[in-house]
Amino acid sequence: MKIIKISTDFTKFPGGRLKIDGNNSAEEFRTTKIEPFFESEDKIIIDLDEVEGFSTAFLEETFGGLVRKFGREQVLNKIEVRCTDEPLLIKEIQQYI
Repeated sequence: MKIIKISTDFTKFPGGRLKIDGNNSAEEFRTTKIEPFFESEDKIIIDLDEVEGFSTAFLEETFGGLVRKFGREQVLNKIEVRCTDEPLLIKEIQQYI
C-alpha cells in the first residue's frame, strides 16, 4: 500500500490545473506523485489533510485526469482518498471520478 500525503510529499499550497499555470499544479502532482505507482499492484491512499485548500481545478485535474488516462473502474479500484479536515472534499472528488 502506497500512502501519498499531499502536505508532506508534495505541498501544503496546491496550485492550479496545469504546469503552465505555475508551481504545485495538479498536473505535476498527478504525473509525478500518483501515476508512477499506478501500475503497481498496491492500492494508493491519497491523504488530503493539513493542506491549505484545494481549487476545483486542482481536484478535477488530479482525479479526473486519472480517469481520462486509466479509466473510471481502475481508478475506483486503485485509489482511496482520506480527508478528516474537510470530509466533503471526498464527495467532491467522487464526482470527478
